[in-house]
Amino acid sequence: MGNRGYISMRTFHIYMPISAAEQSTDAELESMFPGDAKEIRGQLDSMKKQGMEVIPSEGCDNQDATGRCLGHSNSKGGNP
Repeated sequence: MGNRGYISMRTFHIYMPISAAEQSTDAELESMFPGDAKEIRGQLDSMKKQGMEVIPSEGCDNQDATGRCLGHSNSKGGNP
């Protein structure tokens, strides 16, 4: 009963599919990401060429090859 009193949870970052970003207008892209639309579209193309499918959330350090968050452990405990 070593886990008694502990709650183990995983949190996940959200992400945006690259395909959705590609359908955005230039103004929408520039409001969501730093840089001008041409630069942003170039970054999206580069990400796709690397096999990514989504734009990972800033600060996420646990992603698969497609850019999706693999989750982060959060433990809150009381008495072991």
